[in-house]
Amino acid sequence: MIFLPAHIPSNIDTYEKLAVWIGVVFEQTCGTREVLEVEGARPEKIAQAPVFVDANNNLRVALRISIPLDRAVYSDRTKKFWQFAGIVVDTPIATSFTAN
Repeated sequence: MIFLPAHIPSNIDTYEKLAVWIGVVFEQTCGTREVLEVEGARPEKIAQAPVFVDANNNLRVALRISIPLDRAVYSDRTKKFWQFAGIVVDTPIATSFTAN
């Protein structure tokens, strides 16, 4: 997805809030898209952000996003790891995610 810093709502002020925002953006934008991660296994959703109650009765969200990587990640030492991330979808995010 194309990213603009202005997309991030101004009330996101921690890495945790940013991570949850990113996870939910991916989950909502990718919808039911799936990827076959292991031959013979069932496909997995590209993005998931399920909410659950942990063993201490705390509400939590588990974030899972499957992002393609350029194979040059193994040989090109001139870039940071995250710079090898490929595009998952070319759909713009919903405007509801850019507002506070």
